[in-house]
Amino acid sequence: MKIFRIIRKVLSFLPEFEPDVQRAHLVVSGYFWIVDEKGEPKLLLLKRSPDDPGQFPIEVSGGGVDPDDDGLINALKRELWEETGITDVTIIPHMLPGEVQHFTQRFALFFKRPATRYVFRFAGLINHKPDDLQVVLSPDHVDWALVSMSA
Repeated sequence: MKIFRIIRKVLSFLPEFEPDVQRAHLVVSGYFWIVDEKGEPKLLLLKRSPDDPGQFPIEVSGGGVDPDDDGLINALKRELWEETGITDVTIIPHMLPGEVQHFTQRFALFFKRPATRYVFRFAGLINHKPDDLQVVLSPDHVDWALVSMSA
């Protein structure tokens, strides 16, 4: 993906720890669905560990894009595997609406700098039956659930 290579190239020129430099982070997020025996889709949600606070206590799978990831979809597959142990998924190769988040990044204990997070969202299908799904949570998470979206 050309934009991914361009952003990575720009980021490579930024100094590692200069508080006056605005940092950019690439983040992937996945809405992973599984279909139950009645044909009803259910969304995989993760509960974050209280020892590892994130933005929200309940979240979908996702995280930062590593420099050695081969594109956004592979980064998302890696994140899902790291967080849940799930590997057999089909990711729809069209992005959902993403967002740009501005925040203050803390580093080296006392320093802060402005940063920007570019969030790329995708949807995917877990290729298992709900009863056969084996989830192995990372230390960042303490629980998971398959949630129905019907009323």
